Amino acid sequence: SSSGSGIIMTADGYIVTNAHVVEDAAGITVVLENGDAYAAELIGADSDTDLAVLKIEASNLTYAEFGNSDELERGDRVIAIGNPGGEQFSGSITRGVISGLNRSVGSYSSNGMTYIQTDAAINPGNSGGPLVNLHGQVIGITSGSIGEALYNAKILFSTAELLAWTVVIVLLSLAFERLFLWGLARVESVLLERSGT
Repeated sequence: SSSGSGIIMTADGYIVTNAHVVEDAAGITVVLENGDAYAAELIGADSDTDLAVLKIEASNLTYAEFGNSDELERGDRVIAIGNPGGEQFSGSITRGVISGLNRSVGSYSSNGMTYIQTDAAINPGNSGGPLVNLHGQVIGITSGSIGEALYNAKILFSTAELLAWTVVIVLLSLAFERLFLWGLARVESVLLERSGT
């Protein structure tokens, strides 16, 4: 088994994470910050963007507010929230700054994707969690595997929110046809547990 992080997108239980977090999973369990655990259904995954959408049967969840990654500037302070090492360290927070924008990262950018570079610590288990600005808005989805693979975890990257959001909407449209309704809410990280290979 392995673990990662995710972001609650809607009050009725849609969650976005990295595709590699749930890849080849025989079962997926989502654990909220309050300890409640839910079996999750994989709605869709896209390996090119490393994004996946899950659904849990829940209601009245606190969900994230998404910001605009186009408004970021180098030097902006950011916070990464996630679960490095699994449930034992769930909800860990690290801080840093935006080190670079629109980075092309080798084969990870072969599809045209660019990334936000940050010096906020992002470790295995953080993947799929939020990178947030100081207003608590999600401006990126962390992907520790990129930094780990290329730079031995010394440089960390986050999928830019605008492209991520576009991909997420496309994935969700495969399962249902409706628009999202968004409101103000605090960011709440969730722990994802994968069983099987």
